[in-house]
Amino acid sequence: MTFRNHLGMLLFALGAGYTGVVAAQDGATLDVLGKIEASWNGEEREWLTLGGTIDGQATNSASWHRIVMAMPSMGEAFANLAQSLPPEERAKVEAMGKRLQAQNRGGQNANVRSTIELTINGHNPNSPSILTEQVLSLNVPLHTGKATLGTPMEAQISYVHEAAENGPVPKIIYGSGNDGTEPTVTFEALELEGDEGYAKGTFSATLCRFNMQRLFDGPDLSDCVDVAGSFDTALVQDDPVEL
Repeated sequence: MTFRNHLGMLLFALGAGYTGVVAAQDGATLDVLGKIEASWNGEEREWLTLGGTIDGQATNSASWHRIVMAMPSMGEAFANLAQSLPPEERAKVEAMGKRLQAQNRGGQNANVRSTIELTINGHNPNSPSILTEQVLSLNVPLHTGKATLGTPMEAQISYVHEAAENGPVPKIIYGSGNDGTEPTVTFEALELEGDEGYAKGTFSATLCRFNMQRLFDGPDLSDCVDVAGSFDTALVQDDPVEL
């Protein structure tokens, strides 16, 4: 496993762990948004998606948010390049940048790109620590802002087996994409309107064990679980993230 994959697993675990750590505090009022049902190595299991408030702050385990990325304009990109060139070449590059900028018909927002990220965290109602352990997480990037119904999509799927005693990073998780198989999510329905939404579909993955305290040892490929199932849940829109 590469350093990039290790880092991705750490960031994903931080994201999954964040909901659990906040929800573990006192003063929580949570409602059921929906459910996830799946076969876990042949054993049927169920998880709940939750939403409500914790200490007066809204929190949701099934949500979507927009990621907004501001890219340099064509003129800015060529202007930056020109700074490292001799005067004669600099003038040519700057002129080229101005011509390309003038041809840009996308308007002032042409260099702003956005994607949507959807996250569904399911909580096992039989877990002794329902909000922090035995949490199944589905994370789906919607690069075009929408999904083609009935078509398998790339996803990242993980399961928090054992939470940390302190801090946001779980101790033991099971993560996808490490055994040569690709995790997928297929939407049967997806609605992202206003502040609310709805998602229904299926998923499948092989999850392998990670000791997050020894992350760079990589996954334990002798301890993997096949999981496949369905989800049906309301969604709540989170605040956009600007990069």
